[in-house]
Amino acid sequence: MRADRRRNVLAAARILGWTSRDGTTRPTRSRTAARMGVTERTVSKLWRELERLGYLACVEQGTTAQYRPSWAREEGNLARCWRLVLPESSPRPEVKTSCCKEDPRAGFPQAKKLTDEGGRRESARFLRAGWLPRDVAYAAEHTPEGVPWAMNDPVRHPRAWLRWRLSRWLGPDGAPLLSRSQRQAAAHVAVLAEAERRRAGRKVGTAPPQAWHDARKALRLW
Repeated sequence: MRADRRRNVLAAARILGWTSRDGTTRPTRSRTAARMGVTERTVSKLWRELERLGYLACVEQGTTAQYRPSWAREEGNLARCWRLVLPESSPRPEVKTSCCKEDPRAGFPQAKKLTDEGGRRESARFLRAGWLPRDVAYAAEHTPEGVPWAMNDPVRHPRAWLRWRLSRWLGPDGAPLLSRSQRQAAAHVAVLAEAERRRAGRKVGTAPPQAWHDARKALRLW
C-alpha cells in the first residue's frame, strides 16, 4: 500500500473511531470528506478498503429521503451503520462484505410484522363493501390509478403503513372506492351490454321485397 493511501486509510479509521458508540458508528461521507480534505468518492473507497481488511462490517445500509417511506422522510437521509471489528481479538460477524450488494431490507432496525388482527381491523370496512382479500393486497401495493408504489423500504410500523395506503382508496365521504375486481366486473358487464346492443341492432331491419325472393328462386331453378 502506498504511503499516501495508507495515511488516508488510517485517517478514515480514526474518524470512524471518534464517531463510534457502543461499537457502532454512522458517519456521513460529506463530513468525513470535509474533515479529511478529500472527495466523497475517496471516502467510499477508503471505507471499502477497511471493510475488505476486516475492520468494518456493515449492519445497516443507508437510505435517502427520496427513497424512504413517506412517514420517515422527515428524518432526512440515513447514513450507513458500521460495526467496528478487530480481526485479531474477535471473530468477524457473519454479514455480507459489501453494503452495495446487500439487500436493503436486511438488518433494518425495528422491523415488525403485521399481525392477523391488525390486518383484519384495517381491512374490515373494505371487506364489508364487497372487496375480496386479493383486492386489499392489490390496494396495499397500488394507487387507485393502478400505479405501483415506488417505495419498497422495510416497514417499521406495518399497521400504520397499511392504514395509510388503504386510505388512498377512500372517497370524499369516507366510503371505499370500487375495488379492482369490482371494476373488472363492471367493465365486463359493460362489454357484454354493448355486444348485446350491437347484436340487437343487427336483427332489426326491413325484410327484402318480394321481387328479391322471386329473383332468388329463379336463380335456383336455372
